[in-house]
Amino acid sequence: MVDYDIPDIPWPKKGEQLFNKVDGDWWNNACLNYSHDDWTLYADAYKYAGDLLVECNKENHKIKDLLIYPIVFLYRQYIELRLKCII
Repeated sequence: MVDYDIPDIPWPKKGEQLFNKVDGDWWNNACLNYSHDDWTLYADAYKYAGDLLVECNKENHKIKDLLIYPIVFLYRQYIELRLKCII
């Protein structure tokens, strides 16, 4: 097995609230559905995530073959949502 230096990310535990969790740490909580133009927001979020993975690929060549699939998926989602905005 190839070592890609992927950090361990803890899986959610049964009963754990994933969204709209109020714990006083407002700085690290994501705000969901705060825009009136959700399609544009969603599309831009996919593109931004794809851009971040591309930058990560430039810095760490060991994971290039691993990240190409999510990169292509994120950009495809971006294009699909932008087309839905046009329609």
